[in-house]
Amino acid sequence: MKRQETRFSYVYEDLKKRIVSGQFQPGSKLPSSRNLCEEYNVGIATITRVLDTLKAEKFIDIQIRQAPIVLPHNLADPGITAILEQRDSILQVYETYGRLLPYLLLFASHNCSVESMPHYRQAQRAAQQGICSESWKALIALTRDILSASHNPLLCDLHTAFELQGNFAYFLEKCSFSQDIMYRRPTFEPQSIIEVLSERDPMEQYHHLKALYQDMSAIITEIFIQMSGSVAKVPPPDARCI
Repeated sequence: MKRQETRFSYVYEDLKKRIVSGQFQPGSKLPSSRNLCEEYNVGIATITRVLDTLKAEKFIDIQIRQAPIVLPHNLADPGITAILEQRDSILQVYETYGRLLPYLLLFASHNCSVESMPHYRQAQRAAQQGICSESWKALIALTRDILSASHNPLLCDLHTAFELQGNFAYFLEKCSFSQDIMYRRPTFEPQSIIEVLSERDPMEQYHHLKALYQDMSAIITEIFIQMSGSVAKVPPPDARCI
């Protein structure tokens, strides 16, 4: 493959994943073409071609002298059976996510103020309202903010991969079993993360974050148990993933 095609494919696939995963919400603006050139280290011709392709596929809208706007996208609901078929791999994603995120958050938040993050107030409001799915969405957005503050694009790319492979959008927006289980197990929520990252002792931060992300993994496991009970003839989960 030619080098220019490789650059186009990478930028196109990455931006599309960020839109599909919810990192760029419908109605929000993409970074300017200039900022995208700097972020991906490519020329304006490549960025223009990527944006034109995303516009043609109805992921974004482009108006003259305005930043591209993310459009609502109705991706097919995979359904309970399809999600259950991926159960073991999804649980492994959440287990890995829980092991890595404490380290990544500690590294990224070392020289930044959590209170200055763009989604900090949104996370606080969601926690106060007690809407579990909105609280999780705000927490994930806050997590992206913190990782972005490290100025290491690899961390953001890694988190986007977790969101896609872990089907975050499905569990937060489409899974009917999520709300009740999240409500009964509210440990994993924005205020807990905010309080932990406000502590001074890195070891205390790590152990508290580890416990919180273990709880997140346990919540997803419980959701799968409920889903399995609702569908006949579904094989039991792999014990190694629980």
